[in-house]
Amino acid sequence: MSTPFRLAVDPNMPAVDPAAMLPPDLRRSYADIRQLPFFDGVPNDVIVAAMTSHDLVHRAIERDHIVADPTSVPRGEPAPVVYLVSGQIAAGVFEPHELAERKELQDRLEGMTAEEREAESLIKPIPMARLAKKNVALFAEGDLFNSGALSATRGAPVAFFTTAPSSVILLTQKLVADLAVKFPFFEARFRRAIQASRQRLHGVTGVKQEVLDFFVRQGISVSGESVRVRQLDRCIDCKQCEIACEERYGVRRLTLGGYQLGMLDFVYTCRTCTDQRCIDPCAYDSIKYDQKRGEVVINEATCTGCTACAQSCPYGAIDMVDIDEQSPLVRWAFKKRLDKKKALAFGPGTGRVARPRRIANKCDHCASYGDQACISACPTGSLIELNAYDLFRERSPATAAAARAGYEHDVDGDRREVLPTYAFT
Repeated sequence: MSTPFRLAVDPNMPAVDPAAMLPPDLRRSYADIRQLPFFDGVPNDVIVAAMTSHDLVHRAIERDHIVADPTSVPRGEPAPVVYLVSGQIAAGVFEPHELAERKELQDRLEGMTAEEREAESLIKPIPMARLAKKNVALFAEGDLFNSGALSATRGAPVAFFTTAPSSVILLTQKLVADLAVKFPFFEARFRRAIQASRQRLHGVTGVKQEVLDFFVRQGISVSGESVRVRQLDRCIDCKQCEIACEERYGVRRLTLGGYQLGMLDFVYTCRTCTDQRCIDPCAYDSIKYDQKRGEVVINEATCTGCTACAQSCPYGAIDMVDIDEQSPLVRWAFKKRLDKKKALAFGPGTGRVARPRRIANKCDHCASYGDQACISACPTGSLIELNAYDLFRERSPATAAAARAGYEHDVDGDRREVLPTYAFT
C-alpha cells in the first residue's frame, strides 16, 4: 500500500501576512482598519478578502464631498453602511437638481489629474450645509449608520456629505450580514452601533431638529471649541464691544446682529474652523493657522489684498479694508496702525511687488493681547464665549465613549443630553 503524499512544512517558516496579497495602495488602508476597535477579532484574511472584493472600502474624503447618495443606488441594490473613522458627516435634504449639479462637479474633480486640479480655482462653492433645504442628522467619530434607512424615513432625497475632512469605511449589506453570522461579537457591536444612531435620530425632532440644522448650517459644528455669542436678554445695545474692537485695530473685527437662535446672537466673527477654507487660496502664505495661538492669523505685512481668502470664507468672517489714500472708502485709522508697525512696505525683500490697495482683516480673538477687547468692554456681560459642545451636543458623552471603543459594551445614553434647548430659551 502506497504512502499518501504529504507536503513538508517548515515549522520555522514565518506565516504569510494576508495583507501582502493586497495592492500597495490598499496596504495602508488595511493597517488603519486593523487599528479600529470595531473590527477587533475579525480575522486578517477576512478583512483582506472583503477589501479585495470591494465589499469593504476605506476612503479619505475632502470636506463638502458626497459620501453616500441613496437615490443614486441602482434599483434593487441596498445602500452601503457607513462607518465614520474620523471627521464629521451630515445628512441633508436637497433639491434633486442641486444635488445632481454637486455630484457632477465632484465627479469631474475626482477625474482630474493633480496638475488639472491645481489649475482649478481654489475658491470652493457654497458649503453643502448651506445648500441643503434642511440638515437632518450629524455623525461623528465612531458612528455607524445605514445610508438608506434615513432616506426611507424622510420621504425626500437625502444625501450624506462631509462637513470636515473625513475618513470613512463603506461596507456592503452583504458583508455586514456575513460578518454578523460568522462572528457573534461583530453582530453585537453592529447592533449596538445602529441602535445608538437610531435612538439619537429619533430624539431629534421639533425644536431639536431646528437646533441641529442651525448647528450644521452656520458652520458651528466645525468651528473651534469656543463660539462668541451675545445674550440678547442682557444686551443694552450700547455697541461698546464694536467700538472697543475698532479702537484697538482701526476697524472692527466683529459685527452684532449675526445669526440668531432663541435668545442668543451668534455675532459675525471668525470661528476658527477646524478645516480652514481661507488658507489654501492664498498664493502668498499671508494667512496661516498659528498652532501656538490656536488661531488663523493674517500677516498684514505680506497681504497683497487679492481677496481670495475673503471669497473663500463661507461665513463672511474676513473683510477687505481699503487703505488707498485716493479712495473715498479708505479707513484712515486702520492704515495709520499698519503704517506704525511698518506693515505696508513693498518692493524687493518685502513680500510685495506693488503697493497694496486693501488688506484682509479678521478677528483673531486678540491673540496678541491679554484680553479680548469686545468682551472686556461689555458693561453687562452680554458678550461671552461658550463651549460649542455645551451648546450643541450631538450625542451623549456615554454614546461618544462607546463609539470610540468600538461599541464593545451596551450604550447607556440619555436622549435629554442630545441637543439641549435650554440655552436658547
